[in-house]
Amino acid sequence: MKNPLENFSLTPASTDIVFDGDERHRNILFKDLKLDQQNPESPKVSVLFKKEPVPVAGSFGSFSVSIDKEPSELMRDIEAEVLKLGDLPEAERVRAVMKLLREKVDYAFDDAVAAVYGAGTEKTKWIIDNVGVKGQGFNIPLSKIFENKFGVCGHISSAFLWMASKVGLNGVFLTSKPNVIKNVINPETGLPLFKSVPLGEQVPGHAWAEIKMTDGSWMPVDPTTRLVGDNPDSFRAFQDANYKATTNGIGISTSSLSLSFKQEIPTFLPGQAVSQGNFWVGLAGPVKSGGVITKEAPTEYSGDANMILDTMHAQSFGQNLSMEASSHKE
Repeated sequence: MKNPLENFSLTPASTDIVFDGDERHRNILFKDLKLDQQNPESPKVSVLFKKEPVPVAGSFGSFSVSIDKEPSELMRDIEAEVLKLGDLPEAERVRAVMKLLREKVDYAFDDAVAAVYGAGTEKTKWIIDNVGVKGQGFNIPLSKIFENKFGVCGHISSAFLWMASKVGLNGVFLTSKPNVIKNVINPETGLPLFKSVPLGEQVPGHAWAEIKMTDGSWMPVDPTTRLVGDNPDSFRAFQDANYKATTNGIGISTSSLSLSFKQEIPTFLPGQAVSQGNFWVGLAGPVKSGGVITKEAPTEYSGDANMILDTMHAQSFGQNLSMEASSHKE
C-alpha cells in the first residue's frame, strides 16, 4: 500500500509557521504575521487526516441515534443472532450483518410505515414524525429503531455499525453533503440505488458506513441501499455514484478576535484512509447584531497568530480522525 505521507514534507514558508501538538490537537503558529487590505490572509497550511474505527457509544451518527447504555431485551436478542455470524470469513461477515439488519429494519417511507402499522395510527405518526424521511427526531434510542422496525439512512447506518461491532467489525459513520451522491444502477440488483429520485439525479444528504478490514483496507457499506463494496463491480458503483464523505467535528479556533479561520475541509472517497484539508487565517469580518454592524472589520493585523485544530468531537458524529502531518502550502 502506498505510504500516504510520501512526498508530504515541510516546505519553507515566507511567514514562519511552527507546528506543535499531537494527533488529536494541532497547534499552528504563524510567527510575525502581517495582514492588511492588500494581503488579508495568511499562507495555507495543509493537514493530513487519517480515519480510524470509532467506538459505537453515546450520541452517534451525527446525533441521529443514541446508543442505549443498557440494551433492551430485543437488542440482546438481535445481538445473539449477530454473534452466530462471528465464524464467517471477514468479508462474508460484513454482508451477512447488513442482510440481517435489513431483515429487522426497513426504510421509513410514509407508505411503508402505514402498510405495517396502519394509516393514521399513533405508532405510524410517531415513526413518521421522528424517524421518517421528514422526521425531526434527534438522538433516537437505538432500541426504538429496532422496536419500531423503521428508520432512514442515519439510523440504519448507526444500527449496522452497532451490530457489526458485536462480531469484531469496526468502522466509521459517513455522511455526504446534499446533491453530491448520484443515483446509479446497483450492479447486484439491476435497479437504481435510491427510490427517492430518478436515475441519474442527485440525492439529498446521505449516510453510510465503512468497515476497516484486518488488512488495513476500508470496505464501504451502504445498508440503506444494500450496497456492499466487497467486489469490483459494487465498489465501482460507490465511485460512480460519487459517494464523497464530508468530515464532521473538527474544531477550529484562533487566538485573536481580529482574525477568522478559513478552511477547505477534507473529504473521503470510497475506501480512502487519508485525506488532506487546508486551513488558514484572515482578517475578521464586521460584527453584526440584528443586521446592524456593531463593530467594523479590522483593516490590519500584526503579530503572532495561533490556530488550533482538534478532532475530539468527531466521535460524536461517528468518525475517529487523527492528524498525520502538516505542511505549508503556497
